Amino acid sequence: MNEYKVPFHKSELLEHEKNSLTRYLGDIVCSGIFTNGEYLERLENKIAEISNRKYAVAFSSGTAALFCAIKALKMEGMIPTTPFTWIATTNAIEVAGAHPIYHDVNENGLMDMPEPPPGFTQKDIEEMYGGIVPVSLYGQEMNYDAYRLYSLLPMVLDACHSINQLDHLDEDTVFDIMCFSLHPTKLFFAGEGGFAVTNWEALAEMMRRFRYHGLDENKLRRELSIKFSMPESSAACALVTMENFDMRVSLQRKRIRKYLESFSFYAGLADKVRVISTLDCTMMTIKVEEGSRDELWSHIRKAGYCADVKYPDILYNMKSVTQDSYPMTRLMTRSIITLPCYPTMEDRDIVDIVKTIAEFFKVI
Repeated sequence: MNEYKVPFHKSELLEHEKNSLTRYLGDIVCSGIFTNGEYLERLENKIAEISNRKYAVAFSSGTAALFCAIKALKMEGMIPTTPFTWIATTNAIEVAGAHPIYHDVNENGLMDMPEPPPGFTQKDIEEMYGGIVPVSLYGQEMNYDAYRLYSLLPMVLDACHSINQLDHLDEDTVFDIMCFSLHPTKLFFAGEGGFAVTNWEALAEMMRRFRYHGLDENKLRRELSIKFSMPESSAACALVTMENFDMRVSLQRKRIRKYLESFSFYAGLADKVRVISTLDCTMMTIKVEEGSRDELWSHIRKAGYCADVKYPDILYNMKSVTQDSYPMTRLMTRSIITLPCYPTMEDRDIVDIVKTIAEFFKVI
């Protein structure tokens, strides 16, 4: 039983989406094709169309997409990434056989690659790193210019929070592959699933190979891998939400806008709360003073609103990370709160959540 009057997220289909999914699942049952069928192909074509990319490859999870993307690009050696992310990013790098090294984040939780040391050539950079895997945290826009100095390196963007930006990806992107999640907590979901997009046919083919046991089109094993396929039922669920891309993004944007309006209503809150999220974000994340975060978090939850902390510690206390490592990341883990935000959320609940925060800081 849910103890909160407002959950952190609801994986809800709109009424016409439910009708479409019921029809699609009936088609699958009647066809007897439960994997590698029509709906997987339709989903991949729809994603490619929305993203304005030539190729989309669907997987059993966003983590699987990351793993197969890293393997397709043959990333080896040291891979810069962020310590402020879900553990899946680091796991995908390590399981793929590479070694993650961490760069601290900025005040919004994003990793900006530092400029290469003076005198460094592209050859020096290529010898130092085997690729880069940054994360688009909370659906924030990336600073693409920070990565152009490393453009000769293979790059995968972990965009698992950023599926709402799928229709306006940077056409001149430095990223070879972008990976997205279709987890139930996302704006678009497949039950479980993920996908990757690219403009390179060879990379799409390699990802498909790693998706299916490392086998080529003739069923000969060319790579060592296991199966990461998305079943037809999951593809049908994801397709239903993707077919309503503009509507879903618009609904989520209205929720974000309502939060921004509600925070601006309390003039005194500006000194206590910094809203990280913008209209293009998928999540509503705020930053407060380090000493007040846990108490405020508890206060919000006791009021019946399932706020969360993303993320509560640096890669869940990995042994390689000390207390003095990555000071900005450490600060973020102690000052961030992510508030409930989903398309069918009521405006009055958003108003009440912000009022609860204002009451905590005594600015009413």
